[in-house]
Amino acid sequence: VCVCVCGCICVCVCVCCILVCLMDLCGHSVLLLISCAVFLSSPILFNNFSEQNTSSSSTFLVTKDAHDNIIMNAFSTTPIPRCVYSCAQVMSNEKRAAELAGFSMWQLMSIAGEAVFKAVCRLVHGEENVSLTVLAGKGNNGGDGYVAATHALQSSALFKSVVVAQIGDPSNLKGDAATARDNYVNAGGKIEIIDDTFQIKADVVIDALFGTGLDRDIRQGPFTIAIEQAQRAKEKGAHIVSVDIPSGINGNTGKVMGTAVCADATVTFIGLKQGLFTGDAPSHIGKLFCEDLNVGKEFSAIVPCNIEIVNFETQKHFFSQQRPLTSFKSRNGKVVVVGGDEGFSGAIRMTAEACLRAGSGLVKVITDRSSVASVLSGRPELMVKGVHHEKEVYDLTGDIEWSTAFALGPGIGSSESFLERTVQSALQNIVFDIEKGEEDDSVSAEGDQKCKKKKHNRRNYVVDAGALKYICGTADNRVITPHPGEAAGLLNKSVKEVESDRFAAAKELHEKFGGVILLKGAGTIITDGERTRIVFGYNPALGVGGSGDTLTGLIVSLLGQGLSPFDAAVASACLSVEAANVYSREHGEVGVLPSDLLPIITRLVNSSPKRDLSTHIRTEQ
Repeated sequence: VCVCVCGCICVCVCVCCILVCLMDLCGHSVLLLISCAVFLSSPILFNNFSEQNTSSSSTFLVTKDAHDNIIMNAFSTTPIPRCVYSCAQVMSNEKRAAELAGFSMWQLMSIAGEAVFKAVCRLVHGEENVSLTVLAGKGNNGGDGYVAATHALQSSALFKSVVVAQIGDPSNLKGDAATARDNYVNAGGKIEIIDDTFQIKADVVIDALFGTGLDRDIRQGPFTIAIEQAQRAKEKGAHIVSVDIPSGINGNTGKVMGTAVCADATVTFIGLKQGLFTGDAPSHIGKLFCEDLNVGKEFSAIVPCNIEIVNFETQKHFFSQQRPLTSFKSRNGKVVVVGGDEGFSGAIRMTAEACLRAGSGLVKVITDRSSVASVLSGRPELMVKGVHHEKEVYDLTGDIEWSTAFALGPGIGSSESFLERTVQSALQNIVFDIEKGEEDDSVSAEGDQKCKKKKHNRRNYVVDAGALKYICGTADNRVITPHPGEAAGLLNKSVKEVESDRFAAAKELHEKFGGVILLKGAGTIITDGERTRIVFGYNPALGVGGSGDTLTGLIVSLLGQGLSPFDAAVASACLSVEAANVYSREHGEVGVLPSDLLPIITRLVNSSPKRDLSTHIRTEQ
């Protein structure tokens, strides 16, 4: 019995031990499962927290690769903004947008400063013991800088030193900028005053001197000292991040107002400023971040978008349609191009071949008799007619009536040649856009002859180069493509005046001549008076003779294939830049010829999916 009792007790003890062990094991398993769940869910919780408390869920990175393509990447997957605005549109509507979104202006400043801090962190990723100097102006731009500096102070693991260099007396700051200053000082921050002895010894400089309100040249003094020191620091390897816009750049025109910061990155707020994409600005902005400060939707709802940035990706749909299998040359556009004075045959040859490469079915060249051989020998697919000097002018009426679109001007010299007189006569007698019999007092762009009253032409056409000075009246079916020098001549201004405000110059050209204006240059501007587009691309490879002639060929080709003047101008400008980008990635930007780009243009206009056009006949046996 004792043995049995002892045995039972031992069994019970063993069973209890086993149960305890099982319970202990299960308990640990449960804890382990709970721990794993918490661990795995913690990033989700953190991310959700971050999304609720982050500076913004709508931060964009609009930057450039080596050849200025838009790269969409950043703090979120929200698509890049395409609308751009004047500085006045942003400044006069940001407070209203904040009210609609339920934010105070201080909250917007806090978000802006944090966005600048994040941009700095991206630039110095992987570095340690970073020193930071913030150049703070007298307004809210300086306040953004103080907020960024406060974040840096709280990231001592990355930043070994943080200093704010202030323009003027820090105690003179008002409103939200004063609040940002106080928060920085309370966090242990140091402030220096910018004077004649000021120097920058830092790895990173935040440029928070001027915002978008700068509209006059910067006078010699603390501001110029700060900008000069920032540039010296950059030459020694420092990174520069500009707040809203590089200090010294006019936010509406892109012009340098005396002197300007050359930033490695720019963080702009609420909406893209139009001056960031043209004029001098492309050489100063570096990478461009756009932070909408959580009021982007509200801002877009109350501010109209009349200007957009475009690139090849935004125009790709024009080149994605496959042609019918039964299409033939006459249905693919019949184009006439007129130009190529003696010694300038290359220009009209480039224009004509660009037409073919962009898809025209038939291309007829009207050129000086001396240019025929060189044009035909290089491209036998062209139809070439050489005009001679037996008459005062050559009558283009029949050729224009044959075409679906035409272009006048490439390779027209400055002297009054026979071909130039022919183009002048055509513009003043054939293509002037008035109804027959209507009284007209218009003069040509040169101002020396009245435009004669002839029949109404409705074919779309392009006027370029030497033909520009003979433009008559206004025409909604015309594209003119001046570079800044030609635009200056058309407007009786200097090139400097045109380049100082390219938007105003394009607007004035449209008011004077109507139709579509394509003002060439860094950040090409295209407008029809109602819509304006800025080509986002600045490839130096296009800075060579013949690029404009090729562009004219692309435009007239697309006109002949049925695109409207505005769409043809925008798509062609983007196509030209993209072809240069593709070529430059492999070969570089120097020594590139426009003829090098022609095969690439053919590749790009065939953006539609490739199809198998081979015929297979199967015989059943």
